Amino acid sequence: MSSQLLAKLNRDWQEFLDSIEGLPDSALSEAGVVGTWSVRDIMGHVTTWEEEALNRLPIVLAHETGPGYSSLGGIDAFNAQKVTEKRGQALDQVRRDLTATHQVLLSRVIDIPDNAVDAEFERRFGEDTWDHYREHAEQIRAWRSKQ
Repeated sequence: MSSQLLAKLNRDWQEFLDSIEGLPDSALSEAGVVGTWSVRDIMGHVTTWEEEALNRLPIVLAHETGPGYSSLGGIDAFNAQKVTEKRGQALDQVRRDLTATHQVLLSRVIDIPDNAVDAEFERRFGEDTWDHYREHAEQIRAWRSKQ
């Protein structure tokens, strides 16, 4: 994979991690960061979308459309369902899944040949990864600034 894309992935991932850094466990579960979501919910949500990025990677590389989320009630319903499911997990499990899923993602994308990475790939893959990390890092920092 192009070193430029890997650098973007790593930089924005670190930005997301930095936005969480230093928060006590009790603060991670406080609702209201984004709507009713807590930082913990956002961590699970980011994991969900990295899982989606992994599942959809062959589709994105092939420039195919793939299945959407309308059968699940749309993206908002999908997000709500996944956040609710992950709320049942222990915080340590949420943390482990966040780290492990990201490591799997890195191990998969590092083998993508440079010639497969074009603007369409960057746009679609970025929506589920670096754009998502930045979006939620900004929300967490804004919430922290009000604390």
